[in-house]
Amino acid sequence: MRRTIAIKPEPGKCIETVAKGRYWKAVDEYLKNGGKDTDLEEEIELLRSFLEDPEIAMYRARIEDEQVSGRQAYLLLAIDDAGFVHKEVLVEKENYDR
Repeated sequence: MRRTIAIKPEPGKCIETVAKGRYWKAVDEYLKNGGKDTDLEEEIELLRSFLEDPEIAMYRARIEDEQVSGRQAYLLLAIDDAGFVHKEVLVEKENYDR
C-alpha cells in the first residue's frame, strides 16, 4: 500500500464529519503549498473516495454500533500502487469503557 490513514470518530463527531474536516484541511494545505505535495494529493484522494462512497452510511453505522457495544472502532483507508482505494472497519478487541 502506498498510503494509509485512519479515520477515528471524535466526541460529538462521526467518521463522516471527521473525514470532511480532514479533507478540507488537506485541500487548504495543498493549495497553500502550490499544489506540489504528493502526500497531500494521496490523502485528499483517499478522503474524497470515502466521502463519495455510496456506502458511507454503512461504515458510519458499523462504527457507531461497535461504540454502543463498548468497543472502539475506526475506518482504515488505504491506496495501493495501482491507485485503488481500500476501506476497512477495524475494531479493537478490548472494551474501552473499562
